[in-house]
Amino acid sequence: MKMMILIDYETPLFFHVYPANVHESRIYPLILEILKRRKLIRFGDAIIMDRGFYAYKNYLIGIRYGVVPLIIPKKNFRFNRLKGLISYPLFIFNSKNVEKEKKRYKKLVKRLFEGLKLNLKKLSDNRGCNKTGERSFQFEEIALLCFRAS
Repeated sequence: MKMMILIDYETPLFFHVYPANVHESRIYPLILEILKRRKLIRFGDAIIMDRGFYAYKNYLIGIRYGVVPLIIPKKNFRFNRLKGLISYPLFIFNSKNVEKEKKRYKKLVKRLFEGLKLNLKKLSDNRGCNKTGERSFQFEEIALLCFRAS
């Protein structure tokens, strides 16, 4: 069994236990759906996940849920590939105010790309421990670095 914990600052808000034989990248949409249903995520929130949740489609799924998904990328991450996959979700065009929804969506995408551009090398090269075996970063530090522009 594996467990995922949602922490807001230092307060645990949610945990989800799932089978160990299910890869994290596959449970990401389920976790976002649960968080949305319980009203634990709002539009514009940043979600930080480790590289086990890495998949190009998970960046897109996060944006469609209205959150900025900071998923620590693997070494083979291609910024241009992700940029090419981004498009407006169809539900935007069902809205009464399409231009407002487009603007909100563009803002999320901009925050994602700014965070990735600023810290892509640091995030993808970092394996979590430095040469002495100590933790070389904390998730709080990554959140501050990646979303300081927002």
